[in-house]
Amino acid sequence: MEQLIIPKLTLNEEPFSLFTLTNNITSAAAAFGVKDAVLVKGANFSETLVVSGTYFDKNKNCIILKVFAYDLTKSGSEWRSIYQSKPCIDQFDGMPSWGAGLAIAGDRKVFLTVGDVLHDGVNNRDLIRGQL
Repeated sequence: MEQLIIPKLTLNEEPFSLFTLTNNITSAAAAFGVKDAVLVKGANFSETLVVSGTYFDKNKNCIILKVFAYDLTKSGSEWRSIYQSKPCIDQFDGMPSWGAGLAIAGDRKVFLTVGDVLHDGVNNRDLIRGQL
């Protein structure tokens, strides 16, 4: 059996850690990172690893939810971003209710849950209403 080496998925963990420590946002660290993963089997025996996670935009100092895909059947494959949420969230102390669960339906359909990250009109400005 051949060993498959998958490159590290970069979510900008180090800039995120530095930013949160510098700004005393200590409760955010535990919720940062990879959230879920599913294996999607497609035609011609292809297999794709799909991963969701929180991603730190180090230029804007905010977080987005991203979904990445990695083709397990191609040698030298790289992670590619296939979805990212918007807007970028700049108030994330505690990082509650991100969602980020993945589910597979049918052939090559992946669904992602997205939380409100306390931007519900009560705790922070409402980002959901009028966005659909």
